[in-house]
Amino acid sequence: MSNNCQDVIERMNLYLDGRLTGGQYQELAKHLEQCEHCRKRMNYLRVISSEIRADRPPMPDHLHSNIMQYIAKANEPAPVRKLPLKKWAKTLAICAAALAVLVSVPMVVKTVNDQQSQTSDLSTARTESWFERLLNKLNFFTSKDDVPADADADEDANASGDNDNQDANADNNSSAGQGAVSELPYVVSVVHQNNERFARYYVVTGSVQDVSSFFNMKNVEIYPQDGSIYVRLLNNATSSAQIYNCIRQLNLTMQMNPKGLPDVDENAPEILLMILPK
Repeated sequence: MSNNCQDVIERMNLYLDGRLTGGQYQELAKHLEQCEHCRKRMNYLRVISSEIRADRPPMPDHLHSNIMQYIAKANEPAPVRKLPLKKWAKTLAICAAALAVLVSVPMVVKTVNDQQSQTSDLSTARTESWFERLLNKLNFFTSKDDVPADADADEDANASGDNDNQDANADNNSSAGQGAVSELPYVVSVVHQNNERFARYYVVTGSVQDVSSFFNMKNVEIYPQDGSIYVRLLNNATSSAQIYNCIRQLNLTMQMNPKGLPDVDENAPEILLMILPK
């Protein structure tokens, strides 16, 4: 079998399937006239093809219509599913409950914050009243040399009523024997600072070895040569409370009108506590 015969066999199959063009069919017919082998093969393929077609069952009449209906149905848009009325009602109820929670939570938080703010304001007012009485006893940096130490405290007590009087008496009783206030002239010989100005100066005297339980040691400067301790504090009520506790617990003496201090600067953010040996 030549290569030409092999090409002809492929064309035989195309011919039997009805897919052979006019020019190709003429070449096939010319070859079959000249080649007996290919002519016999062509007749054999014709017999087999006719028998296969004879045994194949006919296509049902409704097959084509069924296929077209299936294609049309597949191309239809998907129907929109609708929730039943009960499911819609349940969904709306859940959404309404969630919205109510979202609206009520900020209101509850605001109410709690307001209550805490009111409690904090009341506590601050009581603290300020207590500190005012304390600072009236310890406020030596003002020029009140001729005014008794308890004069301002008495005025505040008269203005604030019986409750403040009771608090003042309680403070006086609790502080008895714990710290003292001296109005005798006291001269500060040395101030260890770098030309800094402070909003207030507190001068106390006594024997002190350790102040770490009252102040942050980062803000404390100790000078062993003269036994003095200097504490830098922020100018606020917390610092005043620290100073007050230090004086009471270490039984120190507050010097009311010390001399030789630098000028104060009301705009300075810090105050200076000087603990000097007796």
